[in-house]
Amino acid sequence: MIKSSIKSLYRTHKSERVSQGDLFRDLKFFSIGKDGEKYEVVFQYAIVLSQECDLDHGYKILDQKKDGEELKFNQYLHSVLFAPAFPAEILRSGEHLKGLYNIVSDRINSTSYKIVKNNETPRYHYLPAWADLQVPELIVDFKAYYTLPFEYFYQIYRNHYLASINELFRENLSQRFGNYLNRVGTPELAACN
Repeated sequence: MIKSSIKSLYRTHKSERVSQGDLFRDLKFFSIGKDGEKYEVVFQYAIVLSQECDLDHGYKILDQKKDGEELKFNQYLHSVLFAPAFPAEILRSGEHLKGLYNIVSDRINSTSYKIVKNNETPRYHYLPAWADLQVPELIVDFKAYYTLPFEYFYQIYRNHYLASINELFRENLSQRFGNYLNRVGTPELAACN
């Protein structure tokens, strides 16, 4: 068997370009509430889910763009798709949405947590800690995903970038997220007489 050059789950890069699998720390942005009021959202950790090819095309146009100039470009990326990556203990306690939406979930017990850690629960994706890069145990909840303008990510990139998931592992995250979104929901049926 040929050995892979990938030696760990995480890595860092010095690129100015946002990549799929990039982890951000202390990501802040504004959202709109139910009555149209603006409120600040802060995620301790967040991970980029947008496809790598889209991010690459988006960066190429951003690199060429000059104020006021019209560019013809068919691959413009409007926004970056990302998800919060919650510290594992906070998600396990069921309080990962408490500060944002004042919602508390059921606690994840030890037996269920083992299933989550093995990435056998479709809703969650577990990311192990990596002390060298200050990455704690994280869990991505696929029910929580957001987009922000592409250019915004470039404004905040260097100040909030923490690490990246290596290519092989980010593909697994991407496939699991896609599978979760593509699940077929079945309605509850009334009892037939």
